[in-house]
Formats: sequence, C-alpha cells, structure tokens
Amino acid sequence: MKNWFPVLALFVGLGCSISFAQAEQEHQFSGPFDLYMKAEQQRSPDSVLRRFAADCGLDLQAALPHYAVLPGKNWVIVKDLEKGFEFQETDFISTTAVRKLGDLVVVETWSLELDTGSQSRSLYCFKNLKTTLLESTDWMPSYDKDGIPTPGWGYEQRWRLSPARKLVRYYANFIDAAGQSIAEPKMDAETTKDLQWTPGVYAWNDLTLPLALLR
Repeated sequence: MKNWFPVLALFVGLGCSISFAQAEQEHQFSGPFDLYMKAEQQRSPDSVLRRFAADCGLDLQAALPHYAVLPGKNWVIVKDLEKGFEFQETDFISTTAVRKLGDLVVVETWSLELDTGSQSRSLYCFKNLKTTLLESTDWMPSYDKDGIPTPGWGYEQRWRLSPARKLVRYYANFIDAAGQSIAEPKMDAETTKDLQWTPGVYAWNDLTLPLALLR
C-alpha cells in the first residue's frame, strides 16, 4: 500500500501492452474512482472532499479545479480528466486535481492499477505550500465470479502536522467502496504491517506536480 502513496513517479518508465481505451472497456473503473469521476464531471465534490476542504479552510465553491494526468514520464495538464486519459498507454492511471484559493491549496490524487484493480486516493492541504493536513485511502480489490477485479475493502488514514513539524496520524478506519465503516477484514501479516506507515509529503514540491496547476 505505502508503495502507491503518493510518489506517483514510481509509475514512470513502466511499460505495458494494454492501451487506456482497452483498459477502460475491460475494467470500467468501478467503485470509488468511478464515483469520483462522476462527481467531478457534475462539478459536485463528494462528502470526503467537502470535509477535507472544510478542515483545510478552503472554500470549494470559490476554487476551480485544475487537472493533470500522468501518462508516462511527465504530468500533462488537461481541462477534462476523462479526455486526458486519451494520453494513457499503461496499466497505471494517475490523476490529480488542484484547487487553490489565496494561500491555501487542496490537492487530490488518484492512482489506479488496472491489472490488479487496486485504487488509491490521497488528499493534501497546503498553506503557503507547506503541508498541514494529509489523508490517504487505499482499496484492496476483490474479484467477481468472472475473475474481474472489483474494489473490496479500503483503509483510510489521516495525518496532521504537529508543532514539531512531524506528520502525526490521528485517524484510521476500514471502509467499503462507498466509504462506509466496516469491521477489520482478515489480512496476512505482511498486509497488516504495510498499513502502518507515514507519508513523506511536507510541502508542495514533494509532489513534483506542475507549477502551472497553481494558477
């Protein structure tokens, strides 16, 4: 899990024979990411983003989103996320949406592995381009009767910056694809260990996103 978050540059240089169009037909981006895409298309942020932006102090109604996708080595700024996927040529899909108002910035990134069905969502709050709040949710896939991966359970974690300038986790919870709390699922020892980690994003520059997204 921690390997997905949020160093999206890990996807750089990874090749694959499947195109985005083929992957979309096969997987249809079911689950959390599909709900996210519908919300963005309707310009109606979901409850998670609304809560996070409120905690950050940013007014979503006054801050328009700027989008980018990561089709290969470099981020590509796009006006529409769905059309931006035309650039994609691998099993790894990465998107970002940046909302800025004054000295506050809220960044939302998604990372998907189409071959496994894994999905990861990260939210960052920056003030003067320094991290104040951060949260991440990783969904582990399950499989339907035809062997197609579908979102299974997710693990949500939230951190805030302490006076000592360290990110401290203050919330963790298991959820389903719709974001509802569930009982802790059965996991092997390695998965349980992987859940215990701390992100290394302390400033905007740690994300290596295009500065043009801050316009």
